[in-house]
Amino acid sequence: MIYSSDNGNSWFRHDGEDASEDRFSNNPETMFFWHEDNEWAFSQMTFVQCGKDNSLAKDDYVYIYSPNGKKPYELNLARVHRDQIRNRSAYRYFVQYDSYGTPVWTEEENISQRGIVLNFPKHWGLYSWLPCIVYNKALDLYIMATGGTERKGDSWMHDNTGSLGFYWSKNPWGPWTEFYYNEYWYADSEKNRCYQPKLSPKWISEKGSEMILIFSDAQENEKGVSHTVNYRWNQERITLILK
Repeated sequence: MIYSSDNGNSWFRHDGEDASEDRFSNNPETMFFWHEDNEWAFSQMTFVQCGKDNSLAKDDYVYIYSPNGKKPYELNLARVHRDQIRNRSAYRYFVQYDSYGTPVWTEEENISQRGIVLNFPKHWGLYSWLPCIVYNKALDLYIMATGGTERKGDSWMHDNTGSLGFYWSKNPWGPWTEFYYNEYWYADSEKNRCYQPKLSPKWISEKGSEMILIFSDAQENEKGVSHTVNYRWNQERITLILK
């Protein structure tokens, strides 16, 4: 984890040390999370986005989701007070929902006690299910976009286009309800290899029914080389049909 307090002119590690030289080094002494619980837990983190500077948040916590390392079809959740983001000992992990749907958190910073918030289809590959969660103020709902990628053999990139799923919740911590899922998600051609769907936290219509989906596409060119056709900023307007 690295941070900047001057709009990106300088960067520091979570411990306050200069990150200009080693911000991407695989060093357990400098990494915020490191091979946690032998499962790479929280190696891919995403923050729930609630307006500019978290101004639309309903409490004083920041919520962080992550696929469960080697089991990306399992979704983990942590939360931390907004003033303690760089303090690892202040993190608490979701354990389970009680009978009322209220989350139970670890009593201390013990990542090995983490539970599963949501389960996704298992058959998609390792590079899957990194969600994007955005608060839609007009609907007073949290909307999640996520997807899976399929990888065969030793190929480092998925062989087919990815899946796409949408979920909603009334709370940043869930529980989550699926309202759309497409096993093979195409933008404009069956040659697409769409993946990593993200929702823009800024481009939301006044009534909340329209949002912007951003994604990448590893489509091959005529010579069979991937990332050459649509490996750029792709976006499309989506409409949420309210019932």
